[in-house]
This record gives sequence, structure tokens and C-alpha cells, in this order.
Amino acid sequence: MTSILRVGPTIEVIELDEVRLQILGVGEAFTLTDERRYIRDLVAWCDGTRSEDEVRSLLMARLSDGNKLIDFLKARHILVEAQDCRPGDPLVDYIASAALPFASLRDERRRQTSLNMSSICLVGNGALANECHEAMSALGLNFVDKDADLTLALSDVMDHASMRELNRGAIANRDTILFASLDRFNIRVGPLVVPGETACFECYHHRLRSQLHFQREFDARTERRHLIGGASAPSSVITRAGAALVCTSVIGFVFQHMSLGRPNVLIEQDLLSNSLLSQPILKLPRCPVCGPGRTESLQRDIYSPVAA
Repeated sequence: MTSILRVGPTIEVIELDEVRLQILGVGEAFTLTDERRYIRDLVAWCDGTRSEDEVRSLLMARLSDGNKLIDFLKARHILVEAQDCRPGDPLVDYIASAALPFASLRDERRRQTSLNMSSICLVGNGALANECHEAMSALGLNFVDKDADLTLALSDVMDHASMRELNRGAIANRDTILFASLDRFNIRVGPLVVPGETACFECYHHRLRSQLHFQREFDARTERRHLIGGASAPSSVITRAGAALVCTSVIGFVFQHMSLGRPNVLIEQDLLSNSLLSQPILKLPRCPVCGPGRTESLQRDIYSPVAA
């Protein structure tokens, strides 16, 4: 028996008029002529109850080259194989569909052959970590306590002190690590640190700090020296948006899809201005953590301010 064929969970089919249809996917849209209603009938048949063979037979009875239409829609992930047709979490479905060409990540076959071969060590216990754990578990990723393919360091706040400490441990153990955090209405994912090859979080911290005029204020905030505020749980909207960005980057790393999970890059999304920025993170020549001149006995951060 062949697999069940269904319309992708994030696909929208819109009737423009009696002849034309618009199909909206993730990142692309198609306007198709459907004068004889072949496409309308096809998407109605792909409701999760018919096998692919049955759908092809139904269409071929009306359209001689119906197989070409089905193959085209499958190649665009408009029609997907789905043995398990139970409704899923929309967030998980969007993550899977956004990571083209991996729109079938929810299929059991894909879980067994791809994502389940990768292991994640998740560090963090806040709302972002919980949301990411739930989404990545639904996508089939494995979680381990050590010897992971990727360590994922997550925080609900801008906590550079903890991130820098995790960075030092990852460099010392030669663990690949991806940092991500929420900062009020901002989501930051990166850098993805590959020890010995890329810039590390320490490089990012000092390059960011060097560009600021108010460095003492930056230090106080990133070291979490708050008297009021800064400890409340983030909005569920921001948390789920952050989880989508983090999980898509993790999938990019797993499949080496470099447009999604790239080393030496920081992705920042501002939910208030609806902007998404991507900027490179360059190695610091004298980085005390990943630079060539680092020593285990280094007592003072060479980039830290010296007391007057």
C-alpha cells in the first residue's frame, strides 16, 4: 500500500474566480488556471483518507497527464506524504515547511533516517527552552546530556555572563554550540560556534561592546544586575516566534542547509519593527577564549576595562 497523500498543513488554496486558483505555501505562491476543476478536485481528494495510488487513478481517469500535475505539486511541497494525518502543532508544521526541502519532516520515514540521527544537548530551563524542546521533540530530534552533535544554549533574557561561561566550556570541550536568547521584544539566534573554525560568543560579546558608547550600562545589563524588572516570563507570542527561529536554524545545521544554520552569523528579529537582520561575527584576533594566544592560566580578560 502506498502512502497517504494530503495537502501540506501550511498550504492555503484560494479561489480567485471561476477559473483561477491561488496556492500559498511558505515563501512562495502560485496562480493556476483550473477551468475544468482538476486542481479543485485533486486537493479535495487529498484529505488524508486516500492513498497516492488512489488519488493518481482518480485524476488519470479525467486528465491524461495527471501524474505530471501531482508530481509538480509534490515537488513544491503542496502535496505531501502523510501516514499520520492527525492534526499537529501549527508551529511545528510551519517550522518543517519553512525548512524546504524538508517539508515532510513529520513523516515517520524522515524521522528515522534523518533527524533521529542527530542529537541535541539543550541547556536552559526557561520558556524559550521549553518551547524549543517541545517543537524539536515533535520533529523527531534526540536529546542527550553529553556528546551531542549540537549544544543549544537558550535564555529568556540577555544574559551574557552565563553565555560566556557556556562558551568557555564548549571551546574547552570542542563542542559545537548555538546560542539564542530573548531580549524584551528582540530574538537573537547565534552565533553558531564551531571550535577551532569560527568566532565564539566571547568574540561576539567584545565586538558588540566595543561599538557602544555606554559600556558600563551594557555591562550592568548583560550581567543581570537588575533591581526591578528583567525577571518576568516572556510573552508566549515572543517565545513561540523565538522557538520558530531557533528550530529552523537547528534544522539548517542538521541538514547543512547553510541559508538556515550558518556559522559566524547572528540573526536578530525585532518584533516591534518587524525587521529581521543577519550580520556576520568575525573572530577577535586576541580573543582570550578561542584566539591563538589563549592560555589556561589567563587570569584577566584582556578586553575587560581596567579600574582607574
